[in-house]
Amino acid sequence: MNFYHYPLTQIGLTFVNQYSWGGIIIGALLELLAGLLEVFVSSREDAEARERRIDRRIKKLVKEQEWFDLLYQDERYRNLFHSNAQVREKLLDRKYMRTLEQSVHERDLFQRELDELALLVQK
Repeated sequence: MNFYHYPLTQIGLTFVNQYSWGGIIIGALLELLAGLLEVFVSSREDAEARERRIDRRIKKLVKEQEWFDLLYQDERYRNLFHSNAQVREKLLDRKYMRTLEQSVHERDLFQRELDELALLVQK
């Protein structure tokens, strides 16, 4: 049961007299706290779903794209694919990935960018 969508009095939090100023203030604060908790939980679930989507994209690219598989075999690049937020965002960009699949020049630029990021990580 998701209690966030029910008024506090329906889930048993009737310990405060709702008609006093203190009761109104405490009730409002509890409602606010419950709302903030719901936002935090839902945004965390969204982030986890996004991470799973990126991981699935990596597996698909390794399977279907020989050039990506060659990059993935290099430990430096593999670590970037799994840990660098900038690289992971690029992997979700379908238009950018389509460009990489079609253009050797773009792949070279992507690999140079990965090289620069790998050097920064080593420092």
